[in-house]
This record gives sequence, structure tokens and C-alpha cells, in this order.
Amino acid sequence: MGHFWQRVANLVAFILFLSSSLFSVFEPIGSSHQTYLSTAPFAFGIWGLVHLQLFLFVIWQFFGDDQKFELIGHTWGWHFIIIAAGSAFFVQLIRTEKVIIAWIVSLLVGSAISAVYYRLAVVYPNSSSGAETLFLRSPVSLLVGWWTYLNFFAFSVAFGSDASDYGHGPTTFDYVVAWVYLFVSVSAAVALTRGQWQTNGYGDPLANIVQGITILGVAVQQDAFWIEIPAYVAGALVLLSCVEPWVAGLFGRRTVAVRDLESATADERRGLVAGASS
Repeated sequence: MGHFWQRVANLVAFILFLSSSLFSVFEPIGSSHQTYLSTAPFAFGIWGLVHLQLFLFVIWQFFGDDQKFELIGHTWGWHFIIIAAGSAFFVQLIRTEKVIIAWIVSLLVGSAISAVYYRLAVVYPNSSSGAETLFLRSPVSLLVGWWTYLNFFAFSVAFGSDASDYGHGPTTFDYVVAWVYLFVSVSAAVALTRGQWQTNGYGDPLANIVQGITILGVAVQQDAFWIEIPAYVAGALVLLSCVEPWVAGLFGRRTVAVRDLESATADERRGLVAGASS
């Protein structure tokens, strides 16, 4: 019965998330706040994919055996409600100009996403079916890639310069925020690709594709040379990281992290990942 009410609560949270985000179809949250980290409108198509994947998860969770429900409870748990309700709250805060609170909420949502991602990648790394990969794991990969950007975007909205004021270019602070975002994104792509968070040796290409598209959107949207060009380079590096494991595999090259994780037990794997992250 506990599983049933959790599934119902997930459904209600998703309806709240969807109803709050319907306005984004007509006016993406980035269009009303132009910063030097704003991405191109095409990148906000990822927001639609997030909605679709979460919808599929909400439907999928109602069908299956006790083992499936236990897996959902041990990975997503009540974090789905935090993520869905927090995302809805974030959108409304951005729209009502409560931008500092919106940034704080984005950090809380990002923490919940990271917690789910850790459990799926480290504690339960092996998918038992294609359906599990599509409905349980893929939504988290999309969220990790997309929410990394939203955290930095919300920060730039709260504390950065207004890029729509054409009389002023980016400040040193705006440059630093943009460069830190690009550095974090490339570093995360390398960590995922090198297998520190995955046991299959191929990292998380979906999360990296999302990040790469978003970064290229930043490059397209920005005119400041020292933001535009680094963004093109970073976006290309992140996207290329998606194919690097396959290329390395063709030549029989495997990183030490991948080999260690593949041969580790669940407890040993948690220790290896903790060591790789410290």
C-alpha cells in the first residue's frame, strides 16, 4: 500500500510540474531573462524531453512486480516529488522575478537529482531491461545534463548582468560565471565518459549530449567573443566525449577506473566512486 500512495504522489507532483510549465511552451523561461549565459531557444527543446520522460516514468511506475517497485523506492524514492514540485516552483519564481530564491530552489532540486543519479549509477548500476533503461534511468540522465545548466543560468539571472542592455557588455563577473560553467560541464563530461560513474565503460552519453547541445546553444546566443568561442570549443569537447569510449574500445583501450568498477562488488564500487570524486 505504501508503494501505491508513493506512485499516486508522484503522479500528483508531475501534474503540478506540467501545469506550471505549460506557459514555457509559449514563453521559455530563458526568453524573459537575457544574461551572458542564456542559451538559444532550440536548447529549450530539452525541457520538453524532460517532461516527456517524466510522464513516461509516471505511467511506467504503475505496472510491474514488487521487485520493480522496490527498485523505484530505493532509487527515486520521494525525490521525484522534490524534483517535480521544485521544478514547478523554480519556473514560477523565475517568472515572478524572485530570482535569488529561484537560484536557491534550483540548488535543492539539483541535489535531489544528484542523489537519484548516484543511486542508479553506483548502488544499482546494471539495468535489467530496455524498459528500465528508458523509463527509469534516462529521465535522470536528461535531468543531470539539463539541470547543470539551469543552476548556472539561475545564478547568472540572480547576480549577473542583463545582456539585453546593449549599452553594456559583460563584466568580469559574467565572464567568470560563464567560464566556470563551461569548465564544470567539460569536467563532468570527462568524469562520466571515463566510467567513474558507470560500470558499462561507456559513461553517460545522454547526459553529455544534453550538456553539449545546451553549451552550443550558449555559443549561438552570445556575441561576446570570449564567451562565444570558448562555448563552441567546450560544446564540441562534450559531444566528442560521447564517442571517445567507443573509439577507445575499438583499440582495446580501457581506463583503470572502468576495469576496477567492472570487477568490483557493490560495496567496493561505492568506495571506488567516492575515491574518484574526492
